[in-house]
Amino acid sequence: MPEHAHARAAEGPYRVLLTDDSGTVRRLVRRLLEREPDIRVVGEAEHGRSAVDLVRQAAASGQPVEIVLLDVEMPVMDGIAALERLSTVRPPPQVIMLSAHTRRGAVVTVKALARGASDYVCKPAARSDRNLDAFRQELLDKIRSCGAARRSRLEPAPSGEKEPRRTPPRPASREEAKAAPPAGSRRDPAAEALTRRPAPPAPPRPSTVPSRPQPAAVRSTATVAGRRPPSLGRSRVTALAIGSSTGGPQAVMRVLRDLGAQSVVPVFLTQHMPPAFTAAFAAQIAQELDLPCAEARQGEPVRAGRIYVAPGDFHLTVKGRPEDATIGLSKAPPEHFCRPAVDPMLRSLASVYGSGLVAVILTGMGSDGAEGCRTVVENGGQVIAQDRETSVVWGMPGAVVAAGLPATVLPLQRIGTRLRKLMDGVPA
Repeated sequence: MPEHAHARAAEGPYRVLLTDDSGTVRRLVRRLLEREPDIRVVGEAEHGRSAVDLVRQAAASGQPVEIVLLDVEMPVMDGIAALERLSTVRPPPQVIMLSAHTRRGAVVTVKALARGASDYVCKPAARSDRNLDAFRQELLDKIRSCGAARRSRLEPAPSGEKEPRRTPPRPASREEAKAAPPAGSRRDPAAEALTRRPAPPAPPRPSTVPSRPQPAAVRSTATVAGRRPPSLGRSRVTALAIGSSTGGPQAVMRVLRDLGAQSVVPVFLTQHMPPAFTAAFAAQIAQELDLPCAEARQGEPVRAGRIYVAPGDFHLTVKGRPEDATIGLSKAPPEHFCRPAVDPMLRSLASVYGSGLVAVILTGMGSDGAEGCRTVVENGGQVIAQDRETSVVWGMPGAVVAAGLPATVLPLQRIGTRLRKLMDGVPA
């Protein structure tokens, strides 16, 4: 069935498949979701193979599963193996991993995120009312955000355009990855304005950002503090900052892989994740891409070529001058309901690196990074935003674009190569 036909069928409640080998967990999650008129649990599976079969059957029937809640460790077929097979269904569902609050759970979940899972939620470690309420709210936010983004990509093209929106590129296989050189997010009213609009009784849909994907490369014509954002390549690059959230691990891996060999400048990375998950993410970058990457440590000297990941529950900042900068970790209040957050990292880096800083805002729910990018531009730095078409959720980059801050808007597959050219001194 053509994707635009699936788009016409994508009306009413979001269709969710619940996959977990624990009957207790399935009953709990179903009970939490059944209260919501815009979400319908259309099936349950005890393991990954059953989930894949159900998703394929639903796609063939014209009533595709839109969101798969997928446990990490299950008998018969685990979450990683199921994820790879789910990515071949057309159109593919958005996958939200159900993770345990363990180191093992964090490692496997981060691997799933890097292989194409849209997001994750941690199962409540204790069944208190407070924990269940927080789990329910986070799960609802992510189902609605991922579901709205999926429907938006599948909408038929407006009159005069022949092609519907394309689905995002499939995640790289394990073999391709090897061959190639939170404080989780919470509800954010500003983010909701960028990712959907209420339209009862139908579920929310994106509306306040442009409804069509950005072209392959779009230059900003807006002004900030009385001037346009600087064009890429005008200043020598001395530092790179990357901010991301929903869908971020896969996008970050792609950008760093395309960037190529060890960077000639320090790279600072904030991904909305809690402790244990950020450590697992840094370890995966180091292992799969063979790059010097680790969680940032308080007082650590900044060295060119290293990748510094903001540790869970700390904002990443930098102090000093570019030639003798050191890492600072901050327990300042969360911003956009997140710690680590992108905005404090960008404000700090802009004050140290000025016009030498390039900030990249990748896929993510919310608006974190927009205000930080404003500071980057005001200090002469440069901003790149991922385009809507290749983003899992165009919240964070959409907020930056709506503010007129990026020098250019690029599809994911072009960001890493553009950065490499900038570092080599090749004008954009």
